[in-house]
Amino acid sequence: MRATFGAQVSANGEQLILVDEMGTSIRGESLTALMTHLMLTCHPRGTVVVPVQASGAIEAIARRHDGHVIRTKANPTALMQACQANPNVVLGGSGEMGFIFPELHPGFDAMFCIAKLIEMLTLQARSLGQIWADLPRVAHRNQTLRCPWSVKGALMRHLVEVTPSERLELIDGVKILGDNPDDWILVLPDAGEPWCICLSTAKIATG
Repeated sequence: MRATFGAQVSANGEQLILVDEMGTSIRGESLTALMTHLMLTCHPRGTVVVPVQASGAIEAIARRHDGHVIRTKANPTALMQACQANPNVVLGGSGEMGFIFPELHPGFDAMFCIAKLIEMLTLQARSLGQIWADLPRVAHRNQTLRCPWSVKGALMRHLVEVTPSERLELIDGVKILGDNPDDWILVLPDAGEPWCICLSTAKIATG
C-alpha cells in the first residue's frame, strides 16, 4: 500500500504538521499521539519521552503496546537529555516541539520524521486516517492566565499544600491527578512572563 499524506515543515526543520488522505490536519497533541502509536506499533515495549504537558492519551497508547512513558520538564533540553540518558527510547518530543529519533541523532528532525512515517505506514499497510481513527479519544485543554510575579510562588505552594501527595506530580509546575491517572490538571508557571499555563486532559467516554 502506498503511503498517502501531506506534510508542512517549519522553517527551522524541526516541527511539522500532517494532513491525512481526507484533508484532516493532524498537529499538536493529536500528532504526538499518532507518532507514539506508530513507533510503539513497530517497537513494542519501547520507551517514549514526552514533555510533562502531553495529554494522557500517551499512557493509554503505551499500555496497548506494553510500552513505557517518561515525562520531562517542558523544554527541549530536558527532552533531548532524557532521550540520551534512558535505554530503549524509540521516540522523544511532541507535536509542538518536534520529534527526536535517538537511532539517528539527539536533535529534532522533521524530515526524518516524514521518512519514518512513510516507512511505518508502508509496513502497516494502513492509511494515516485509518490509524488516526483508532487512537484513544482524550480531551485536552490549554489556557494561559495572567499571574503576577508576586503571587506565582504562593499559588504553587497553595496547590501543593491542599492536594494529597498521592495525587501530585512535581516534574515541572504542579500536576494534580484525577481518579483516572490519565486525567489531570497541570499548572505551569512561565519562566519569563507574568502568567501561568493551565492544562487539563481527560479521557472521553465512548459507547
